[in-house]
Amino acid sequence: MESTTVGKREAKVLINDGPYNSCLFTSSGPPYICLCTQSCNAALNERRTCTAQISCFHSIVKNNATGVIEENHGCFDHILQSKFCGRQTPLSSVVCCKSNYCNDNVHGTGSDKIRATLPITTPTTAATTGQSIGGSDGFMLALTIVIPVLVLLLVAAIAVWLIRRSHQRHMRELSSNNLKDLELNLKEQVPYYPPDRTARSTTDYTSQQTGMQTEMTSGSGSGVPRLATRTLAKDVKLLNVVVSIKINQKVYINDLNSPFPLHTVNRSFSHLYLDLAMILLGKGRYGDVRKAKYHGQKVAVKIFSSRDERSWLRERHIYENVLTRHENVLCYYASDMTSSQSCTQMWLMTQYHENGSLYDYLQRQVLDPLELLRLAYSASSGLAYLHTEIVGTHDKLAVAHRDVKSKNILIMDNGNCCVADMGLAVTFSSDRGILNLGDNPKVGTKRYMPPEVLTERFNQDNFDSFRKMDVYSFGLVLWEIARRCKTEYADADEYQLPYFGKVPNDPSVDEMRKIVVEDKIRPQIPKRLKNHEILRPYCKVIRECWSENPSSRLSMLRVKKTLMKMVNKLEFQKSKDLASSNEAIA
Repeated sequence: MESTTVGKREAKVLINDGPYNSCLFTSSGPPYICLCTQSCNAALNERRTCTAQISCFHSIVKNNATGVIEENHGCFDHILQSKFCGRQTPLSSVVCCKSNYCNDNVHGTGSDKIRATLPITTPTTAATTGQSIGGSDGFMLALTIVIPVLVLLLVAAIAVWLIRRSHQRHMRELSSNNLKDLELNLKEQVPYYPPDRTARSTTDYTSQQTGMQTEMTSGSGSGVPRLATRTLAKDVKLLNVVVSIKINQKVYINDLNSPFPLHTVNRSFSHLYLDLAMILLGKGRYGDVRKAKYHGQKVAVKIFSSRDERSWLRERHIYENVLTRHENVLCYYASDMTSSQSCTQMWLMTQYHENGSLYDYLQRQVLDPLELLRLAYSASSGLAYLHTEIVGTHDKLAVAHRDVKSKNILIMDNGNCCVADMGLAVTFSSDRGILNLGDNPKVGTKRYMPPEVLTERFNQDNFDSFRKMDVYSFGLVLWEIARRCKTEYADADEYQLPYFGKVPNDPSVDEMRKIVVEDKIRPQIPKRLKNHEILRPYCKVIRECWSENPSSRLSMLRVKKTLMKMVNKLEFQKSKDLASSNEAIA
């Protein structure tokens, strides 16, 4: 407690240690005239003063970095401001008093006496204190950031673990519930004889087969062994995809399953040639088709990812539960689920065809008229078989493909075609009146969509509507084959997809609708086929297949019979010409 005299008034000032303790004063009542170094309400006797209703104050703040002391004088007019009286920190102090000019360094408390209330802090100590405070604050800030992040990571890890556990349980249940359905008895294919050919004996037919059926018999006379899908993947060896790059006469070879060492290759790609081996047979919308070996036998394995499970289930159902054993339908062996690099994969194992798809075959081969007709006839035979319902002890349901295109037709070793990829197929049973569309919402390839699909004006409850869609798409396939045929009148054209030059490589539905429906454009049929006596009906078949009106389109069975007559006529003509040439030589 200190006492000082200001004029005739006595002021007692008490400075407490607590930061919020108020001061005790002895003076007459307010208002008080105080020295003011801030904005003041008036000026008296050439001095800056203010009138305080509560008290006068004198504050001192020391800059820790520069050591400069800043002093402020003023008035407190509100009761809440009095809470600052007596506040002390390591670098500041506030003193309040209640008398006229009590906060004046000259007349009142005195700066030395107020400075005495400020803790003496050396620069080193202040710096140390600041560092300590800053370090503590930094540690707390780090904790507030790190702890929530760790909690989020923990929650995410638990969520991922639960999802993977649920998925694995689902896959086990699926495998267990369908184990009996997934077992496939690899029986020998029933020989199929085209109506225009003389039926060969079963022995002759079997001896010409190169598939797995004749090479995997058990030798006991009981037929081929059963394949349980839960063990199939263990016996199948996927062949690696090999890429060879030739740069400046130097060849670099690497497996696509591992990163390619680009640092060993010259970055100048002007003389770069890329060779992709046929081990990667194809890459479709639902997955890759890989070449593999099963007990030394070449097979094709179509690999689906877990997101395309519906397509895999649908295609497996068609192959296993619908009798699709036909020489012009891709031969199915078995299916399985496996895991690769912590990812679930679903496999379909089918017969392997070295020549690849019709799309690939036409790009590298030029056809003569007989080859053209044989490709078209064999492909139509497979589709006609799918479209036909067979009623008997073991019924065969009618099947509509819904994604007919050159990439889904494979070329066998004998030069004929077989239909593949049943992922979007629709089945129909007339006895039960059941049209099974499956639960796959995806549709076919937009380039091959018929007008009624582009405008969404077809009856989804009528199975014949789906058959007519296949006929339209097959008409475009016939056109693709026709472009690659050479005659005595002209050479073959370069291979192109339907509507090339009219739409981009990946057209939208709107773009196809404008070309096919609004402009009513169809691909131009080569004139050399129209001038060919035997191939002239082929052009008529194409036009009737892609007719805008579905009811005007031919049935696939009619297409097959028409092409069969053309094959017979051309073969007869060739045999007649050969006989005439032999007689002339003789």
